[in-house]
Amino acid sequence: MKAEILNIGDEILLGQIANTNAMFISRSLVKAGVVLRWITVVGDSKEEILQSLKTAFRRADVVIITGGLGPTHDDVTKYAVSEYFGSPIVFNPELYGKLIKRFEERGL
Repeated sequence: MKAEILNIGDEILLGQIANTNAMFISRSLVKAGVVLRWITVVGDSKEEILQSLKTAFRRADVVIITGGLGPTHDDVTKYAVSEYFGSPIVFNPELYGKLIKRFEERGL
């Protein structure tokens, strides 16, 4: 089984923050016996994310996507993933309530 990690975010691409997600996930995949073949970093561009998704799913059996979900003006990841899979973005009030409860329990 071949895997790819797709990291999304200008801050990773530009070296402003360390790609710790890729380090953690790659170690976990290797321990699980999964063959990691690619780690791709793409900026916060819907078109580039879509192209990276197409490439990743064409060449890998497993694709793990991280990043690109911050509450910023360039938050386009969810729209690109939604378009790629042909699935609408849906608000789930039950899940939202669980998340709010968890944040409150942690004092956040």
